[in-house]
Amino acid sequence: MKISASIYAYNNRMSLSEIVKTLDMLYIDSFHVDCNDDISVFDDINFIRSISNTPIDLHIITDNPAKYYDLIEKYKIEFVQFQYENLTSNNITFPRFENTKWGIGITNNTSYDVIENFENVDFVLFMTTTPGVSGGTFNKSVFKKIRHFRAKYQNKGIFVDGGVNAEVAFVLRNIGVNRVVCGSYLAKNDSPARALLDLRKDIASSFLIKDFMMENIPLLNLNAASVFDVLSAIEKYCLGFVIFVDDDGKFVGIASNADVRRAFIKNAENFDNISVFDCINFKPFSLNENLTIKDMLNEIAQQNFIVNFFPVVNNDNIPVGAVTFFNLIRSEI
Repeated sequence: MKISASIYAYNNRMSLSEIVKTLDMLYIDSFHVDCNDDISVFDDINFIRSISNTPIDLHIITDNPAKYYDLIEKYKIEFVQFQYENLTSNNITFPRFENTKWGIGITNNTSYDVIENFENVDFVLFMTTTPGVSGGTFNKSVFKKIRHFRAKYQNKGIFVDGGVNAEVAFVLRNIGVNRVVCGSYLAKNDSPARALLDLRKDIASSFLIKDFMMENIPLLNLNAASVFDVLSAIEKYCLGFVIFVDDDGKFVGIASNADVRRAFIKNAENFDNISVFDCINFKPFSLNENLTIKDMLNEIAQQNFIVNFFPVVNNDNIPVGAVTFFNLIRSEI
């Protein structure tokens, strides 16, 4: 996951030159520039371009995007997003510039489906606090919104702005966010280098598993499922596993790709002998939905195998979700 540093979060405590040079020394991924319908912002962009090759991430609040197109093309801005709630038209086709990716910024109360009204949208910026205001608190309901967006629009990028700190960043990496905007967390930290390292590598401590787990999971009844059902569910959900419950809905086991493969190898002489019970691990790793993420990682560290995913259960041992770690790698690309 890439980090975009908000240059205006420093509130004139440093000159623009000092801000850019400091952030470049920290190998920041991009500079985030907020533009509240103010053409003069491009004077700062021009200066940044004169001293740095770091990509620019430009967030524009305006009712007339077209008046900025020439400047965006002139300065070869890498990422540009317009705030949806300020636009007066839903039928906008963004021009295709060689160096620019286009996005739409949305607040918590706006559906991400609005992107379907725009042509050439490459990503969505999820605003978790008030646009243009630094220092807000992250709204954890955005976790599920991002998960649902990722499932529906798999070819679109995901940016997040507002209240991002180290623990929030861990969860966002896990659910597949591509880039986060960080303002006051970096600008007001006594050690920006340490803060940036925490954003990239630190773990969350206060969020619970249920705050960000995947809720749409493959469930099969142990006493009614066939091997074909197992294979079909694995194919349909593209998660590499199926969760099994008994007639009371209690969690009893899991069948992963590896479990199914072992069952077929064991019965290589006669595939007709394979039963669904041959495919199930009846002692899988699972965790309660009310554990903190720090507790989750401590539990994972105690296992003697690599945990790529696990079922999540409630206090009644009923499966309510799952956590996968595939996006921790994917979001770094």
